[in-house]
Amino acid sequence: MTRRPLPQRRRTRGWRTWLPTALLLALALLLIPHGAQAQCTVSVTTLNYGTYIPFRAFPTNSTGGVTVDCTAALPAGYTVTLSSGNSGSYSSRRMLYGGYNLNYQLFTDSLRSNIWGDGSGSTRTVVGDCLSPCHTVHPIYGSMPAGQIVQPGAYSDTITVTVIY
Repeated sequence: MTRRPLPQRRRTRGWRTWLPTALLLALALLLIPHGAQAQCTVSVTTLNYGTYIPFRAFPTNSTGGVTVDCTAALPAGYTVTLSSGNSGSYSSRRMLYGGYNLNYQLFTDSLRSNIWGDGSGSTRTVVGDCLSPCHTVHPIYGSMPAGQIVQPGAYSDTITVTVIY
């Protein structure tokens, strides 16, 4: 029986080979600037229409606002949407008081021509950019049509504001 010699193993330096590479990689990761993850908060200034007078010849208007505060830049920006509220429909928002309702609408523009919603149908959304830490106020323009005969009371609606970033 002949013995075959075992193949010779090539000697490596072990940890001495990969340690400098690992240190360089770790240093590179520390030096590469990481994008700060933005954190945004939203606050809302409510619309208050005051006393509604049904026999006025013109609509009752009010203005509020959505404020977006972000701690870091948002390279892709953000979008602000509003829900339809109690009515479930953007075309006919309404405030409720008991079994009574009072129609109104929310708009993205001061001319009150673009309904603020979620972008579906004919509604619009509001888009913002935050290129550094930012504080941006987006006005909400509200309007109640004239001529609505309603029961006196405290009418209200709840609108959900969503900021997508």
